[in-house]
Amino acid sequence: MRIVAMSDTHLLHHKLVVPDGDVLVHCGDFSGKNDVEEYAAFFAWMSALPHEHKVLIAGNHESLLDDFNRTVRKLIPDSITYLQDSGATIEGLKFWGSPRTPSFPWMAFAHFADEVPEARWSMIPSDVDVLVTHGPPYGILDRNYAGRRIGDPDLMQRVKQVRPRLHLFGHVHDQNGRMQRSGTTFVNAAIGDDDEDPNLSDRVQVIVL
Repeated sequence: MRIVAMSDTHLLHHKLVVPDGDVLVHCGDFSGKNDVEEYAAFFAWMSALPHEHKVLIAGNHESLLDDFNRTVRKLIPDSITYLQDSGATIEGLKFWGSPRTPSFPWMAFAHFADEVPEARWSMIPSDVDVLVTHGPPYGILDRNYAGRRIGDPDLMQRVKQVRPRLHLFGHVHDQNGRMQRSGTTFVNAAIGDDDEDPNLSDRVQVIVL
């Protein structure tokens, strides 16, 4: 399976040359001003791409999708699989996605139903193949512009337990790239919000499973 991944496009999606693939995954933060019109335009753009399967999660900027906003949810086409602490099986691979980034309590999707830290990510199934989160696990492609690690240690602990084949995320714009550890391929697919960068398309990640 050829998976094409991106994150943190912040309204720059129309500037991207998107490679062909079987599954297109967006790891959140697609919005800019965070209004209904831009959500609808993004959904239409993603839906029109030729990939057979499309998976989307929200990010900490998508407050209109927090708490399952009914008005915005109705705009998501059937061609897009929207995951919010939920999963889907695509061509035999089990995907599971979450928008939560608890290190930013003033933004969207910072809360958990269970605030016991070690239980925060227990919802991730033990048999997941492709894990999609907005934020990174601690210690993996998670250094911000100041060099400080902002990944989630509780997420890292759960990833060590379930050991997905692939973990896709974004959130940290300066850390686009991939690494492998303990049988899991980690991919930060953040595109970033620099509309002056002529090489944005080079940040779109392609992974073959």
